[in-house]
Amino acid sequence: MTASTKSRIDEACADDAPDGPGNDKHPRFLRPEQYAEHIGISKRHLLRFVSSGLIPSIRLGHRCVLIPVAEADATLLKLSTGGKATQL
Repeated sequence: MTASTKSRIDEACADDAPDGPGNDKHPRFLRPEQYAEHIGISKRHLLRFVSSGLIPSIRLGHRCVLIPVAEADATLLKLSTGGKATQL
């Protein structure tokens, strides 16, 4: 992985990463341990969801896994509402 790519990945994973115009400090991607804390489960449990395909993820190389926050939150919301994606 080049230094430039690593820099972009680190920026995407940062807690203060921009998510577009007018961002309220909501990162677009989180590392598994960060997303697990975000939703209140263990990292191990989250990784089971990721490996089963329940929670979307992006794998960059062999070790780097990122969770797209908006997509993962929408998936969990849809599951928790019985398939109806409603806003809380």
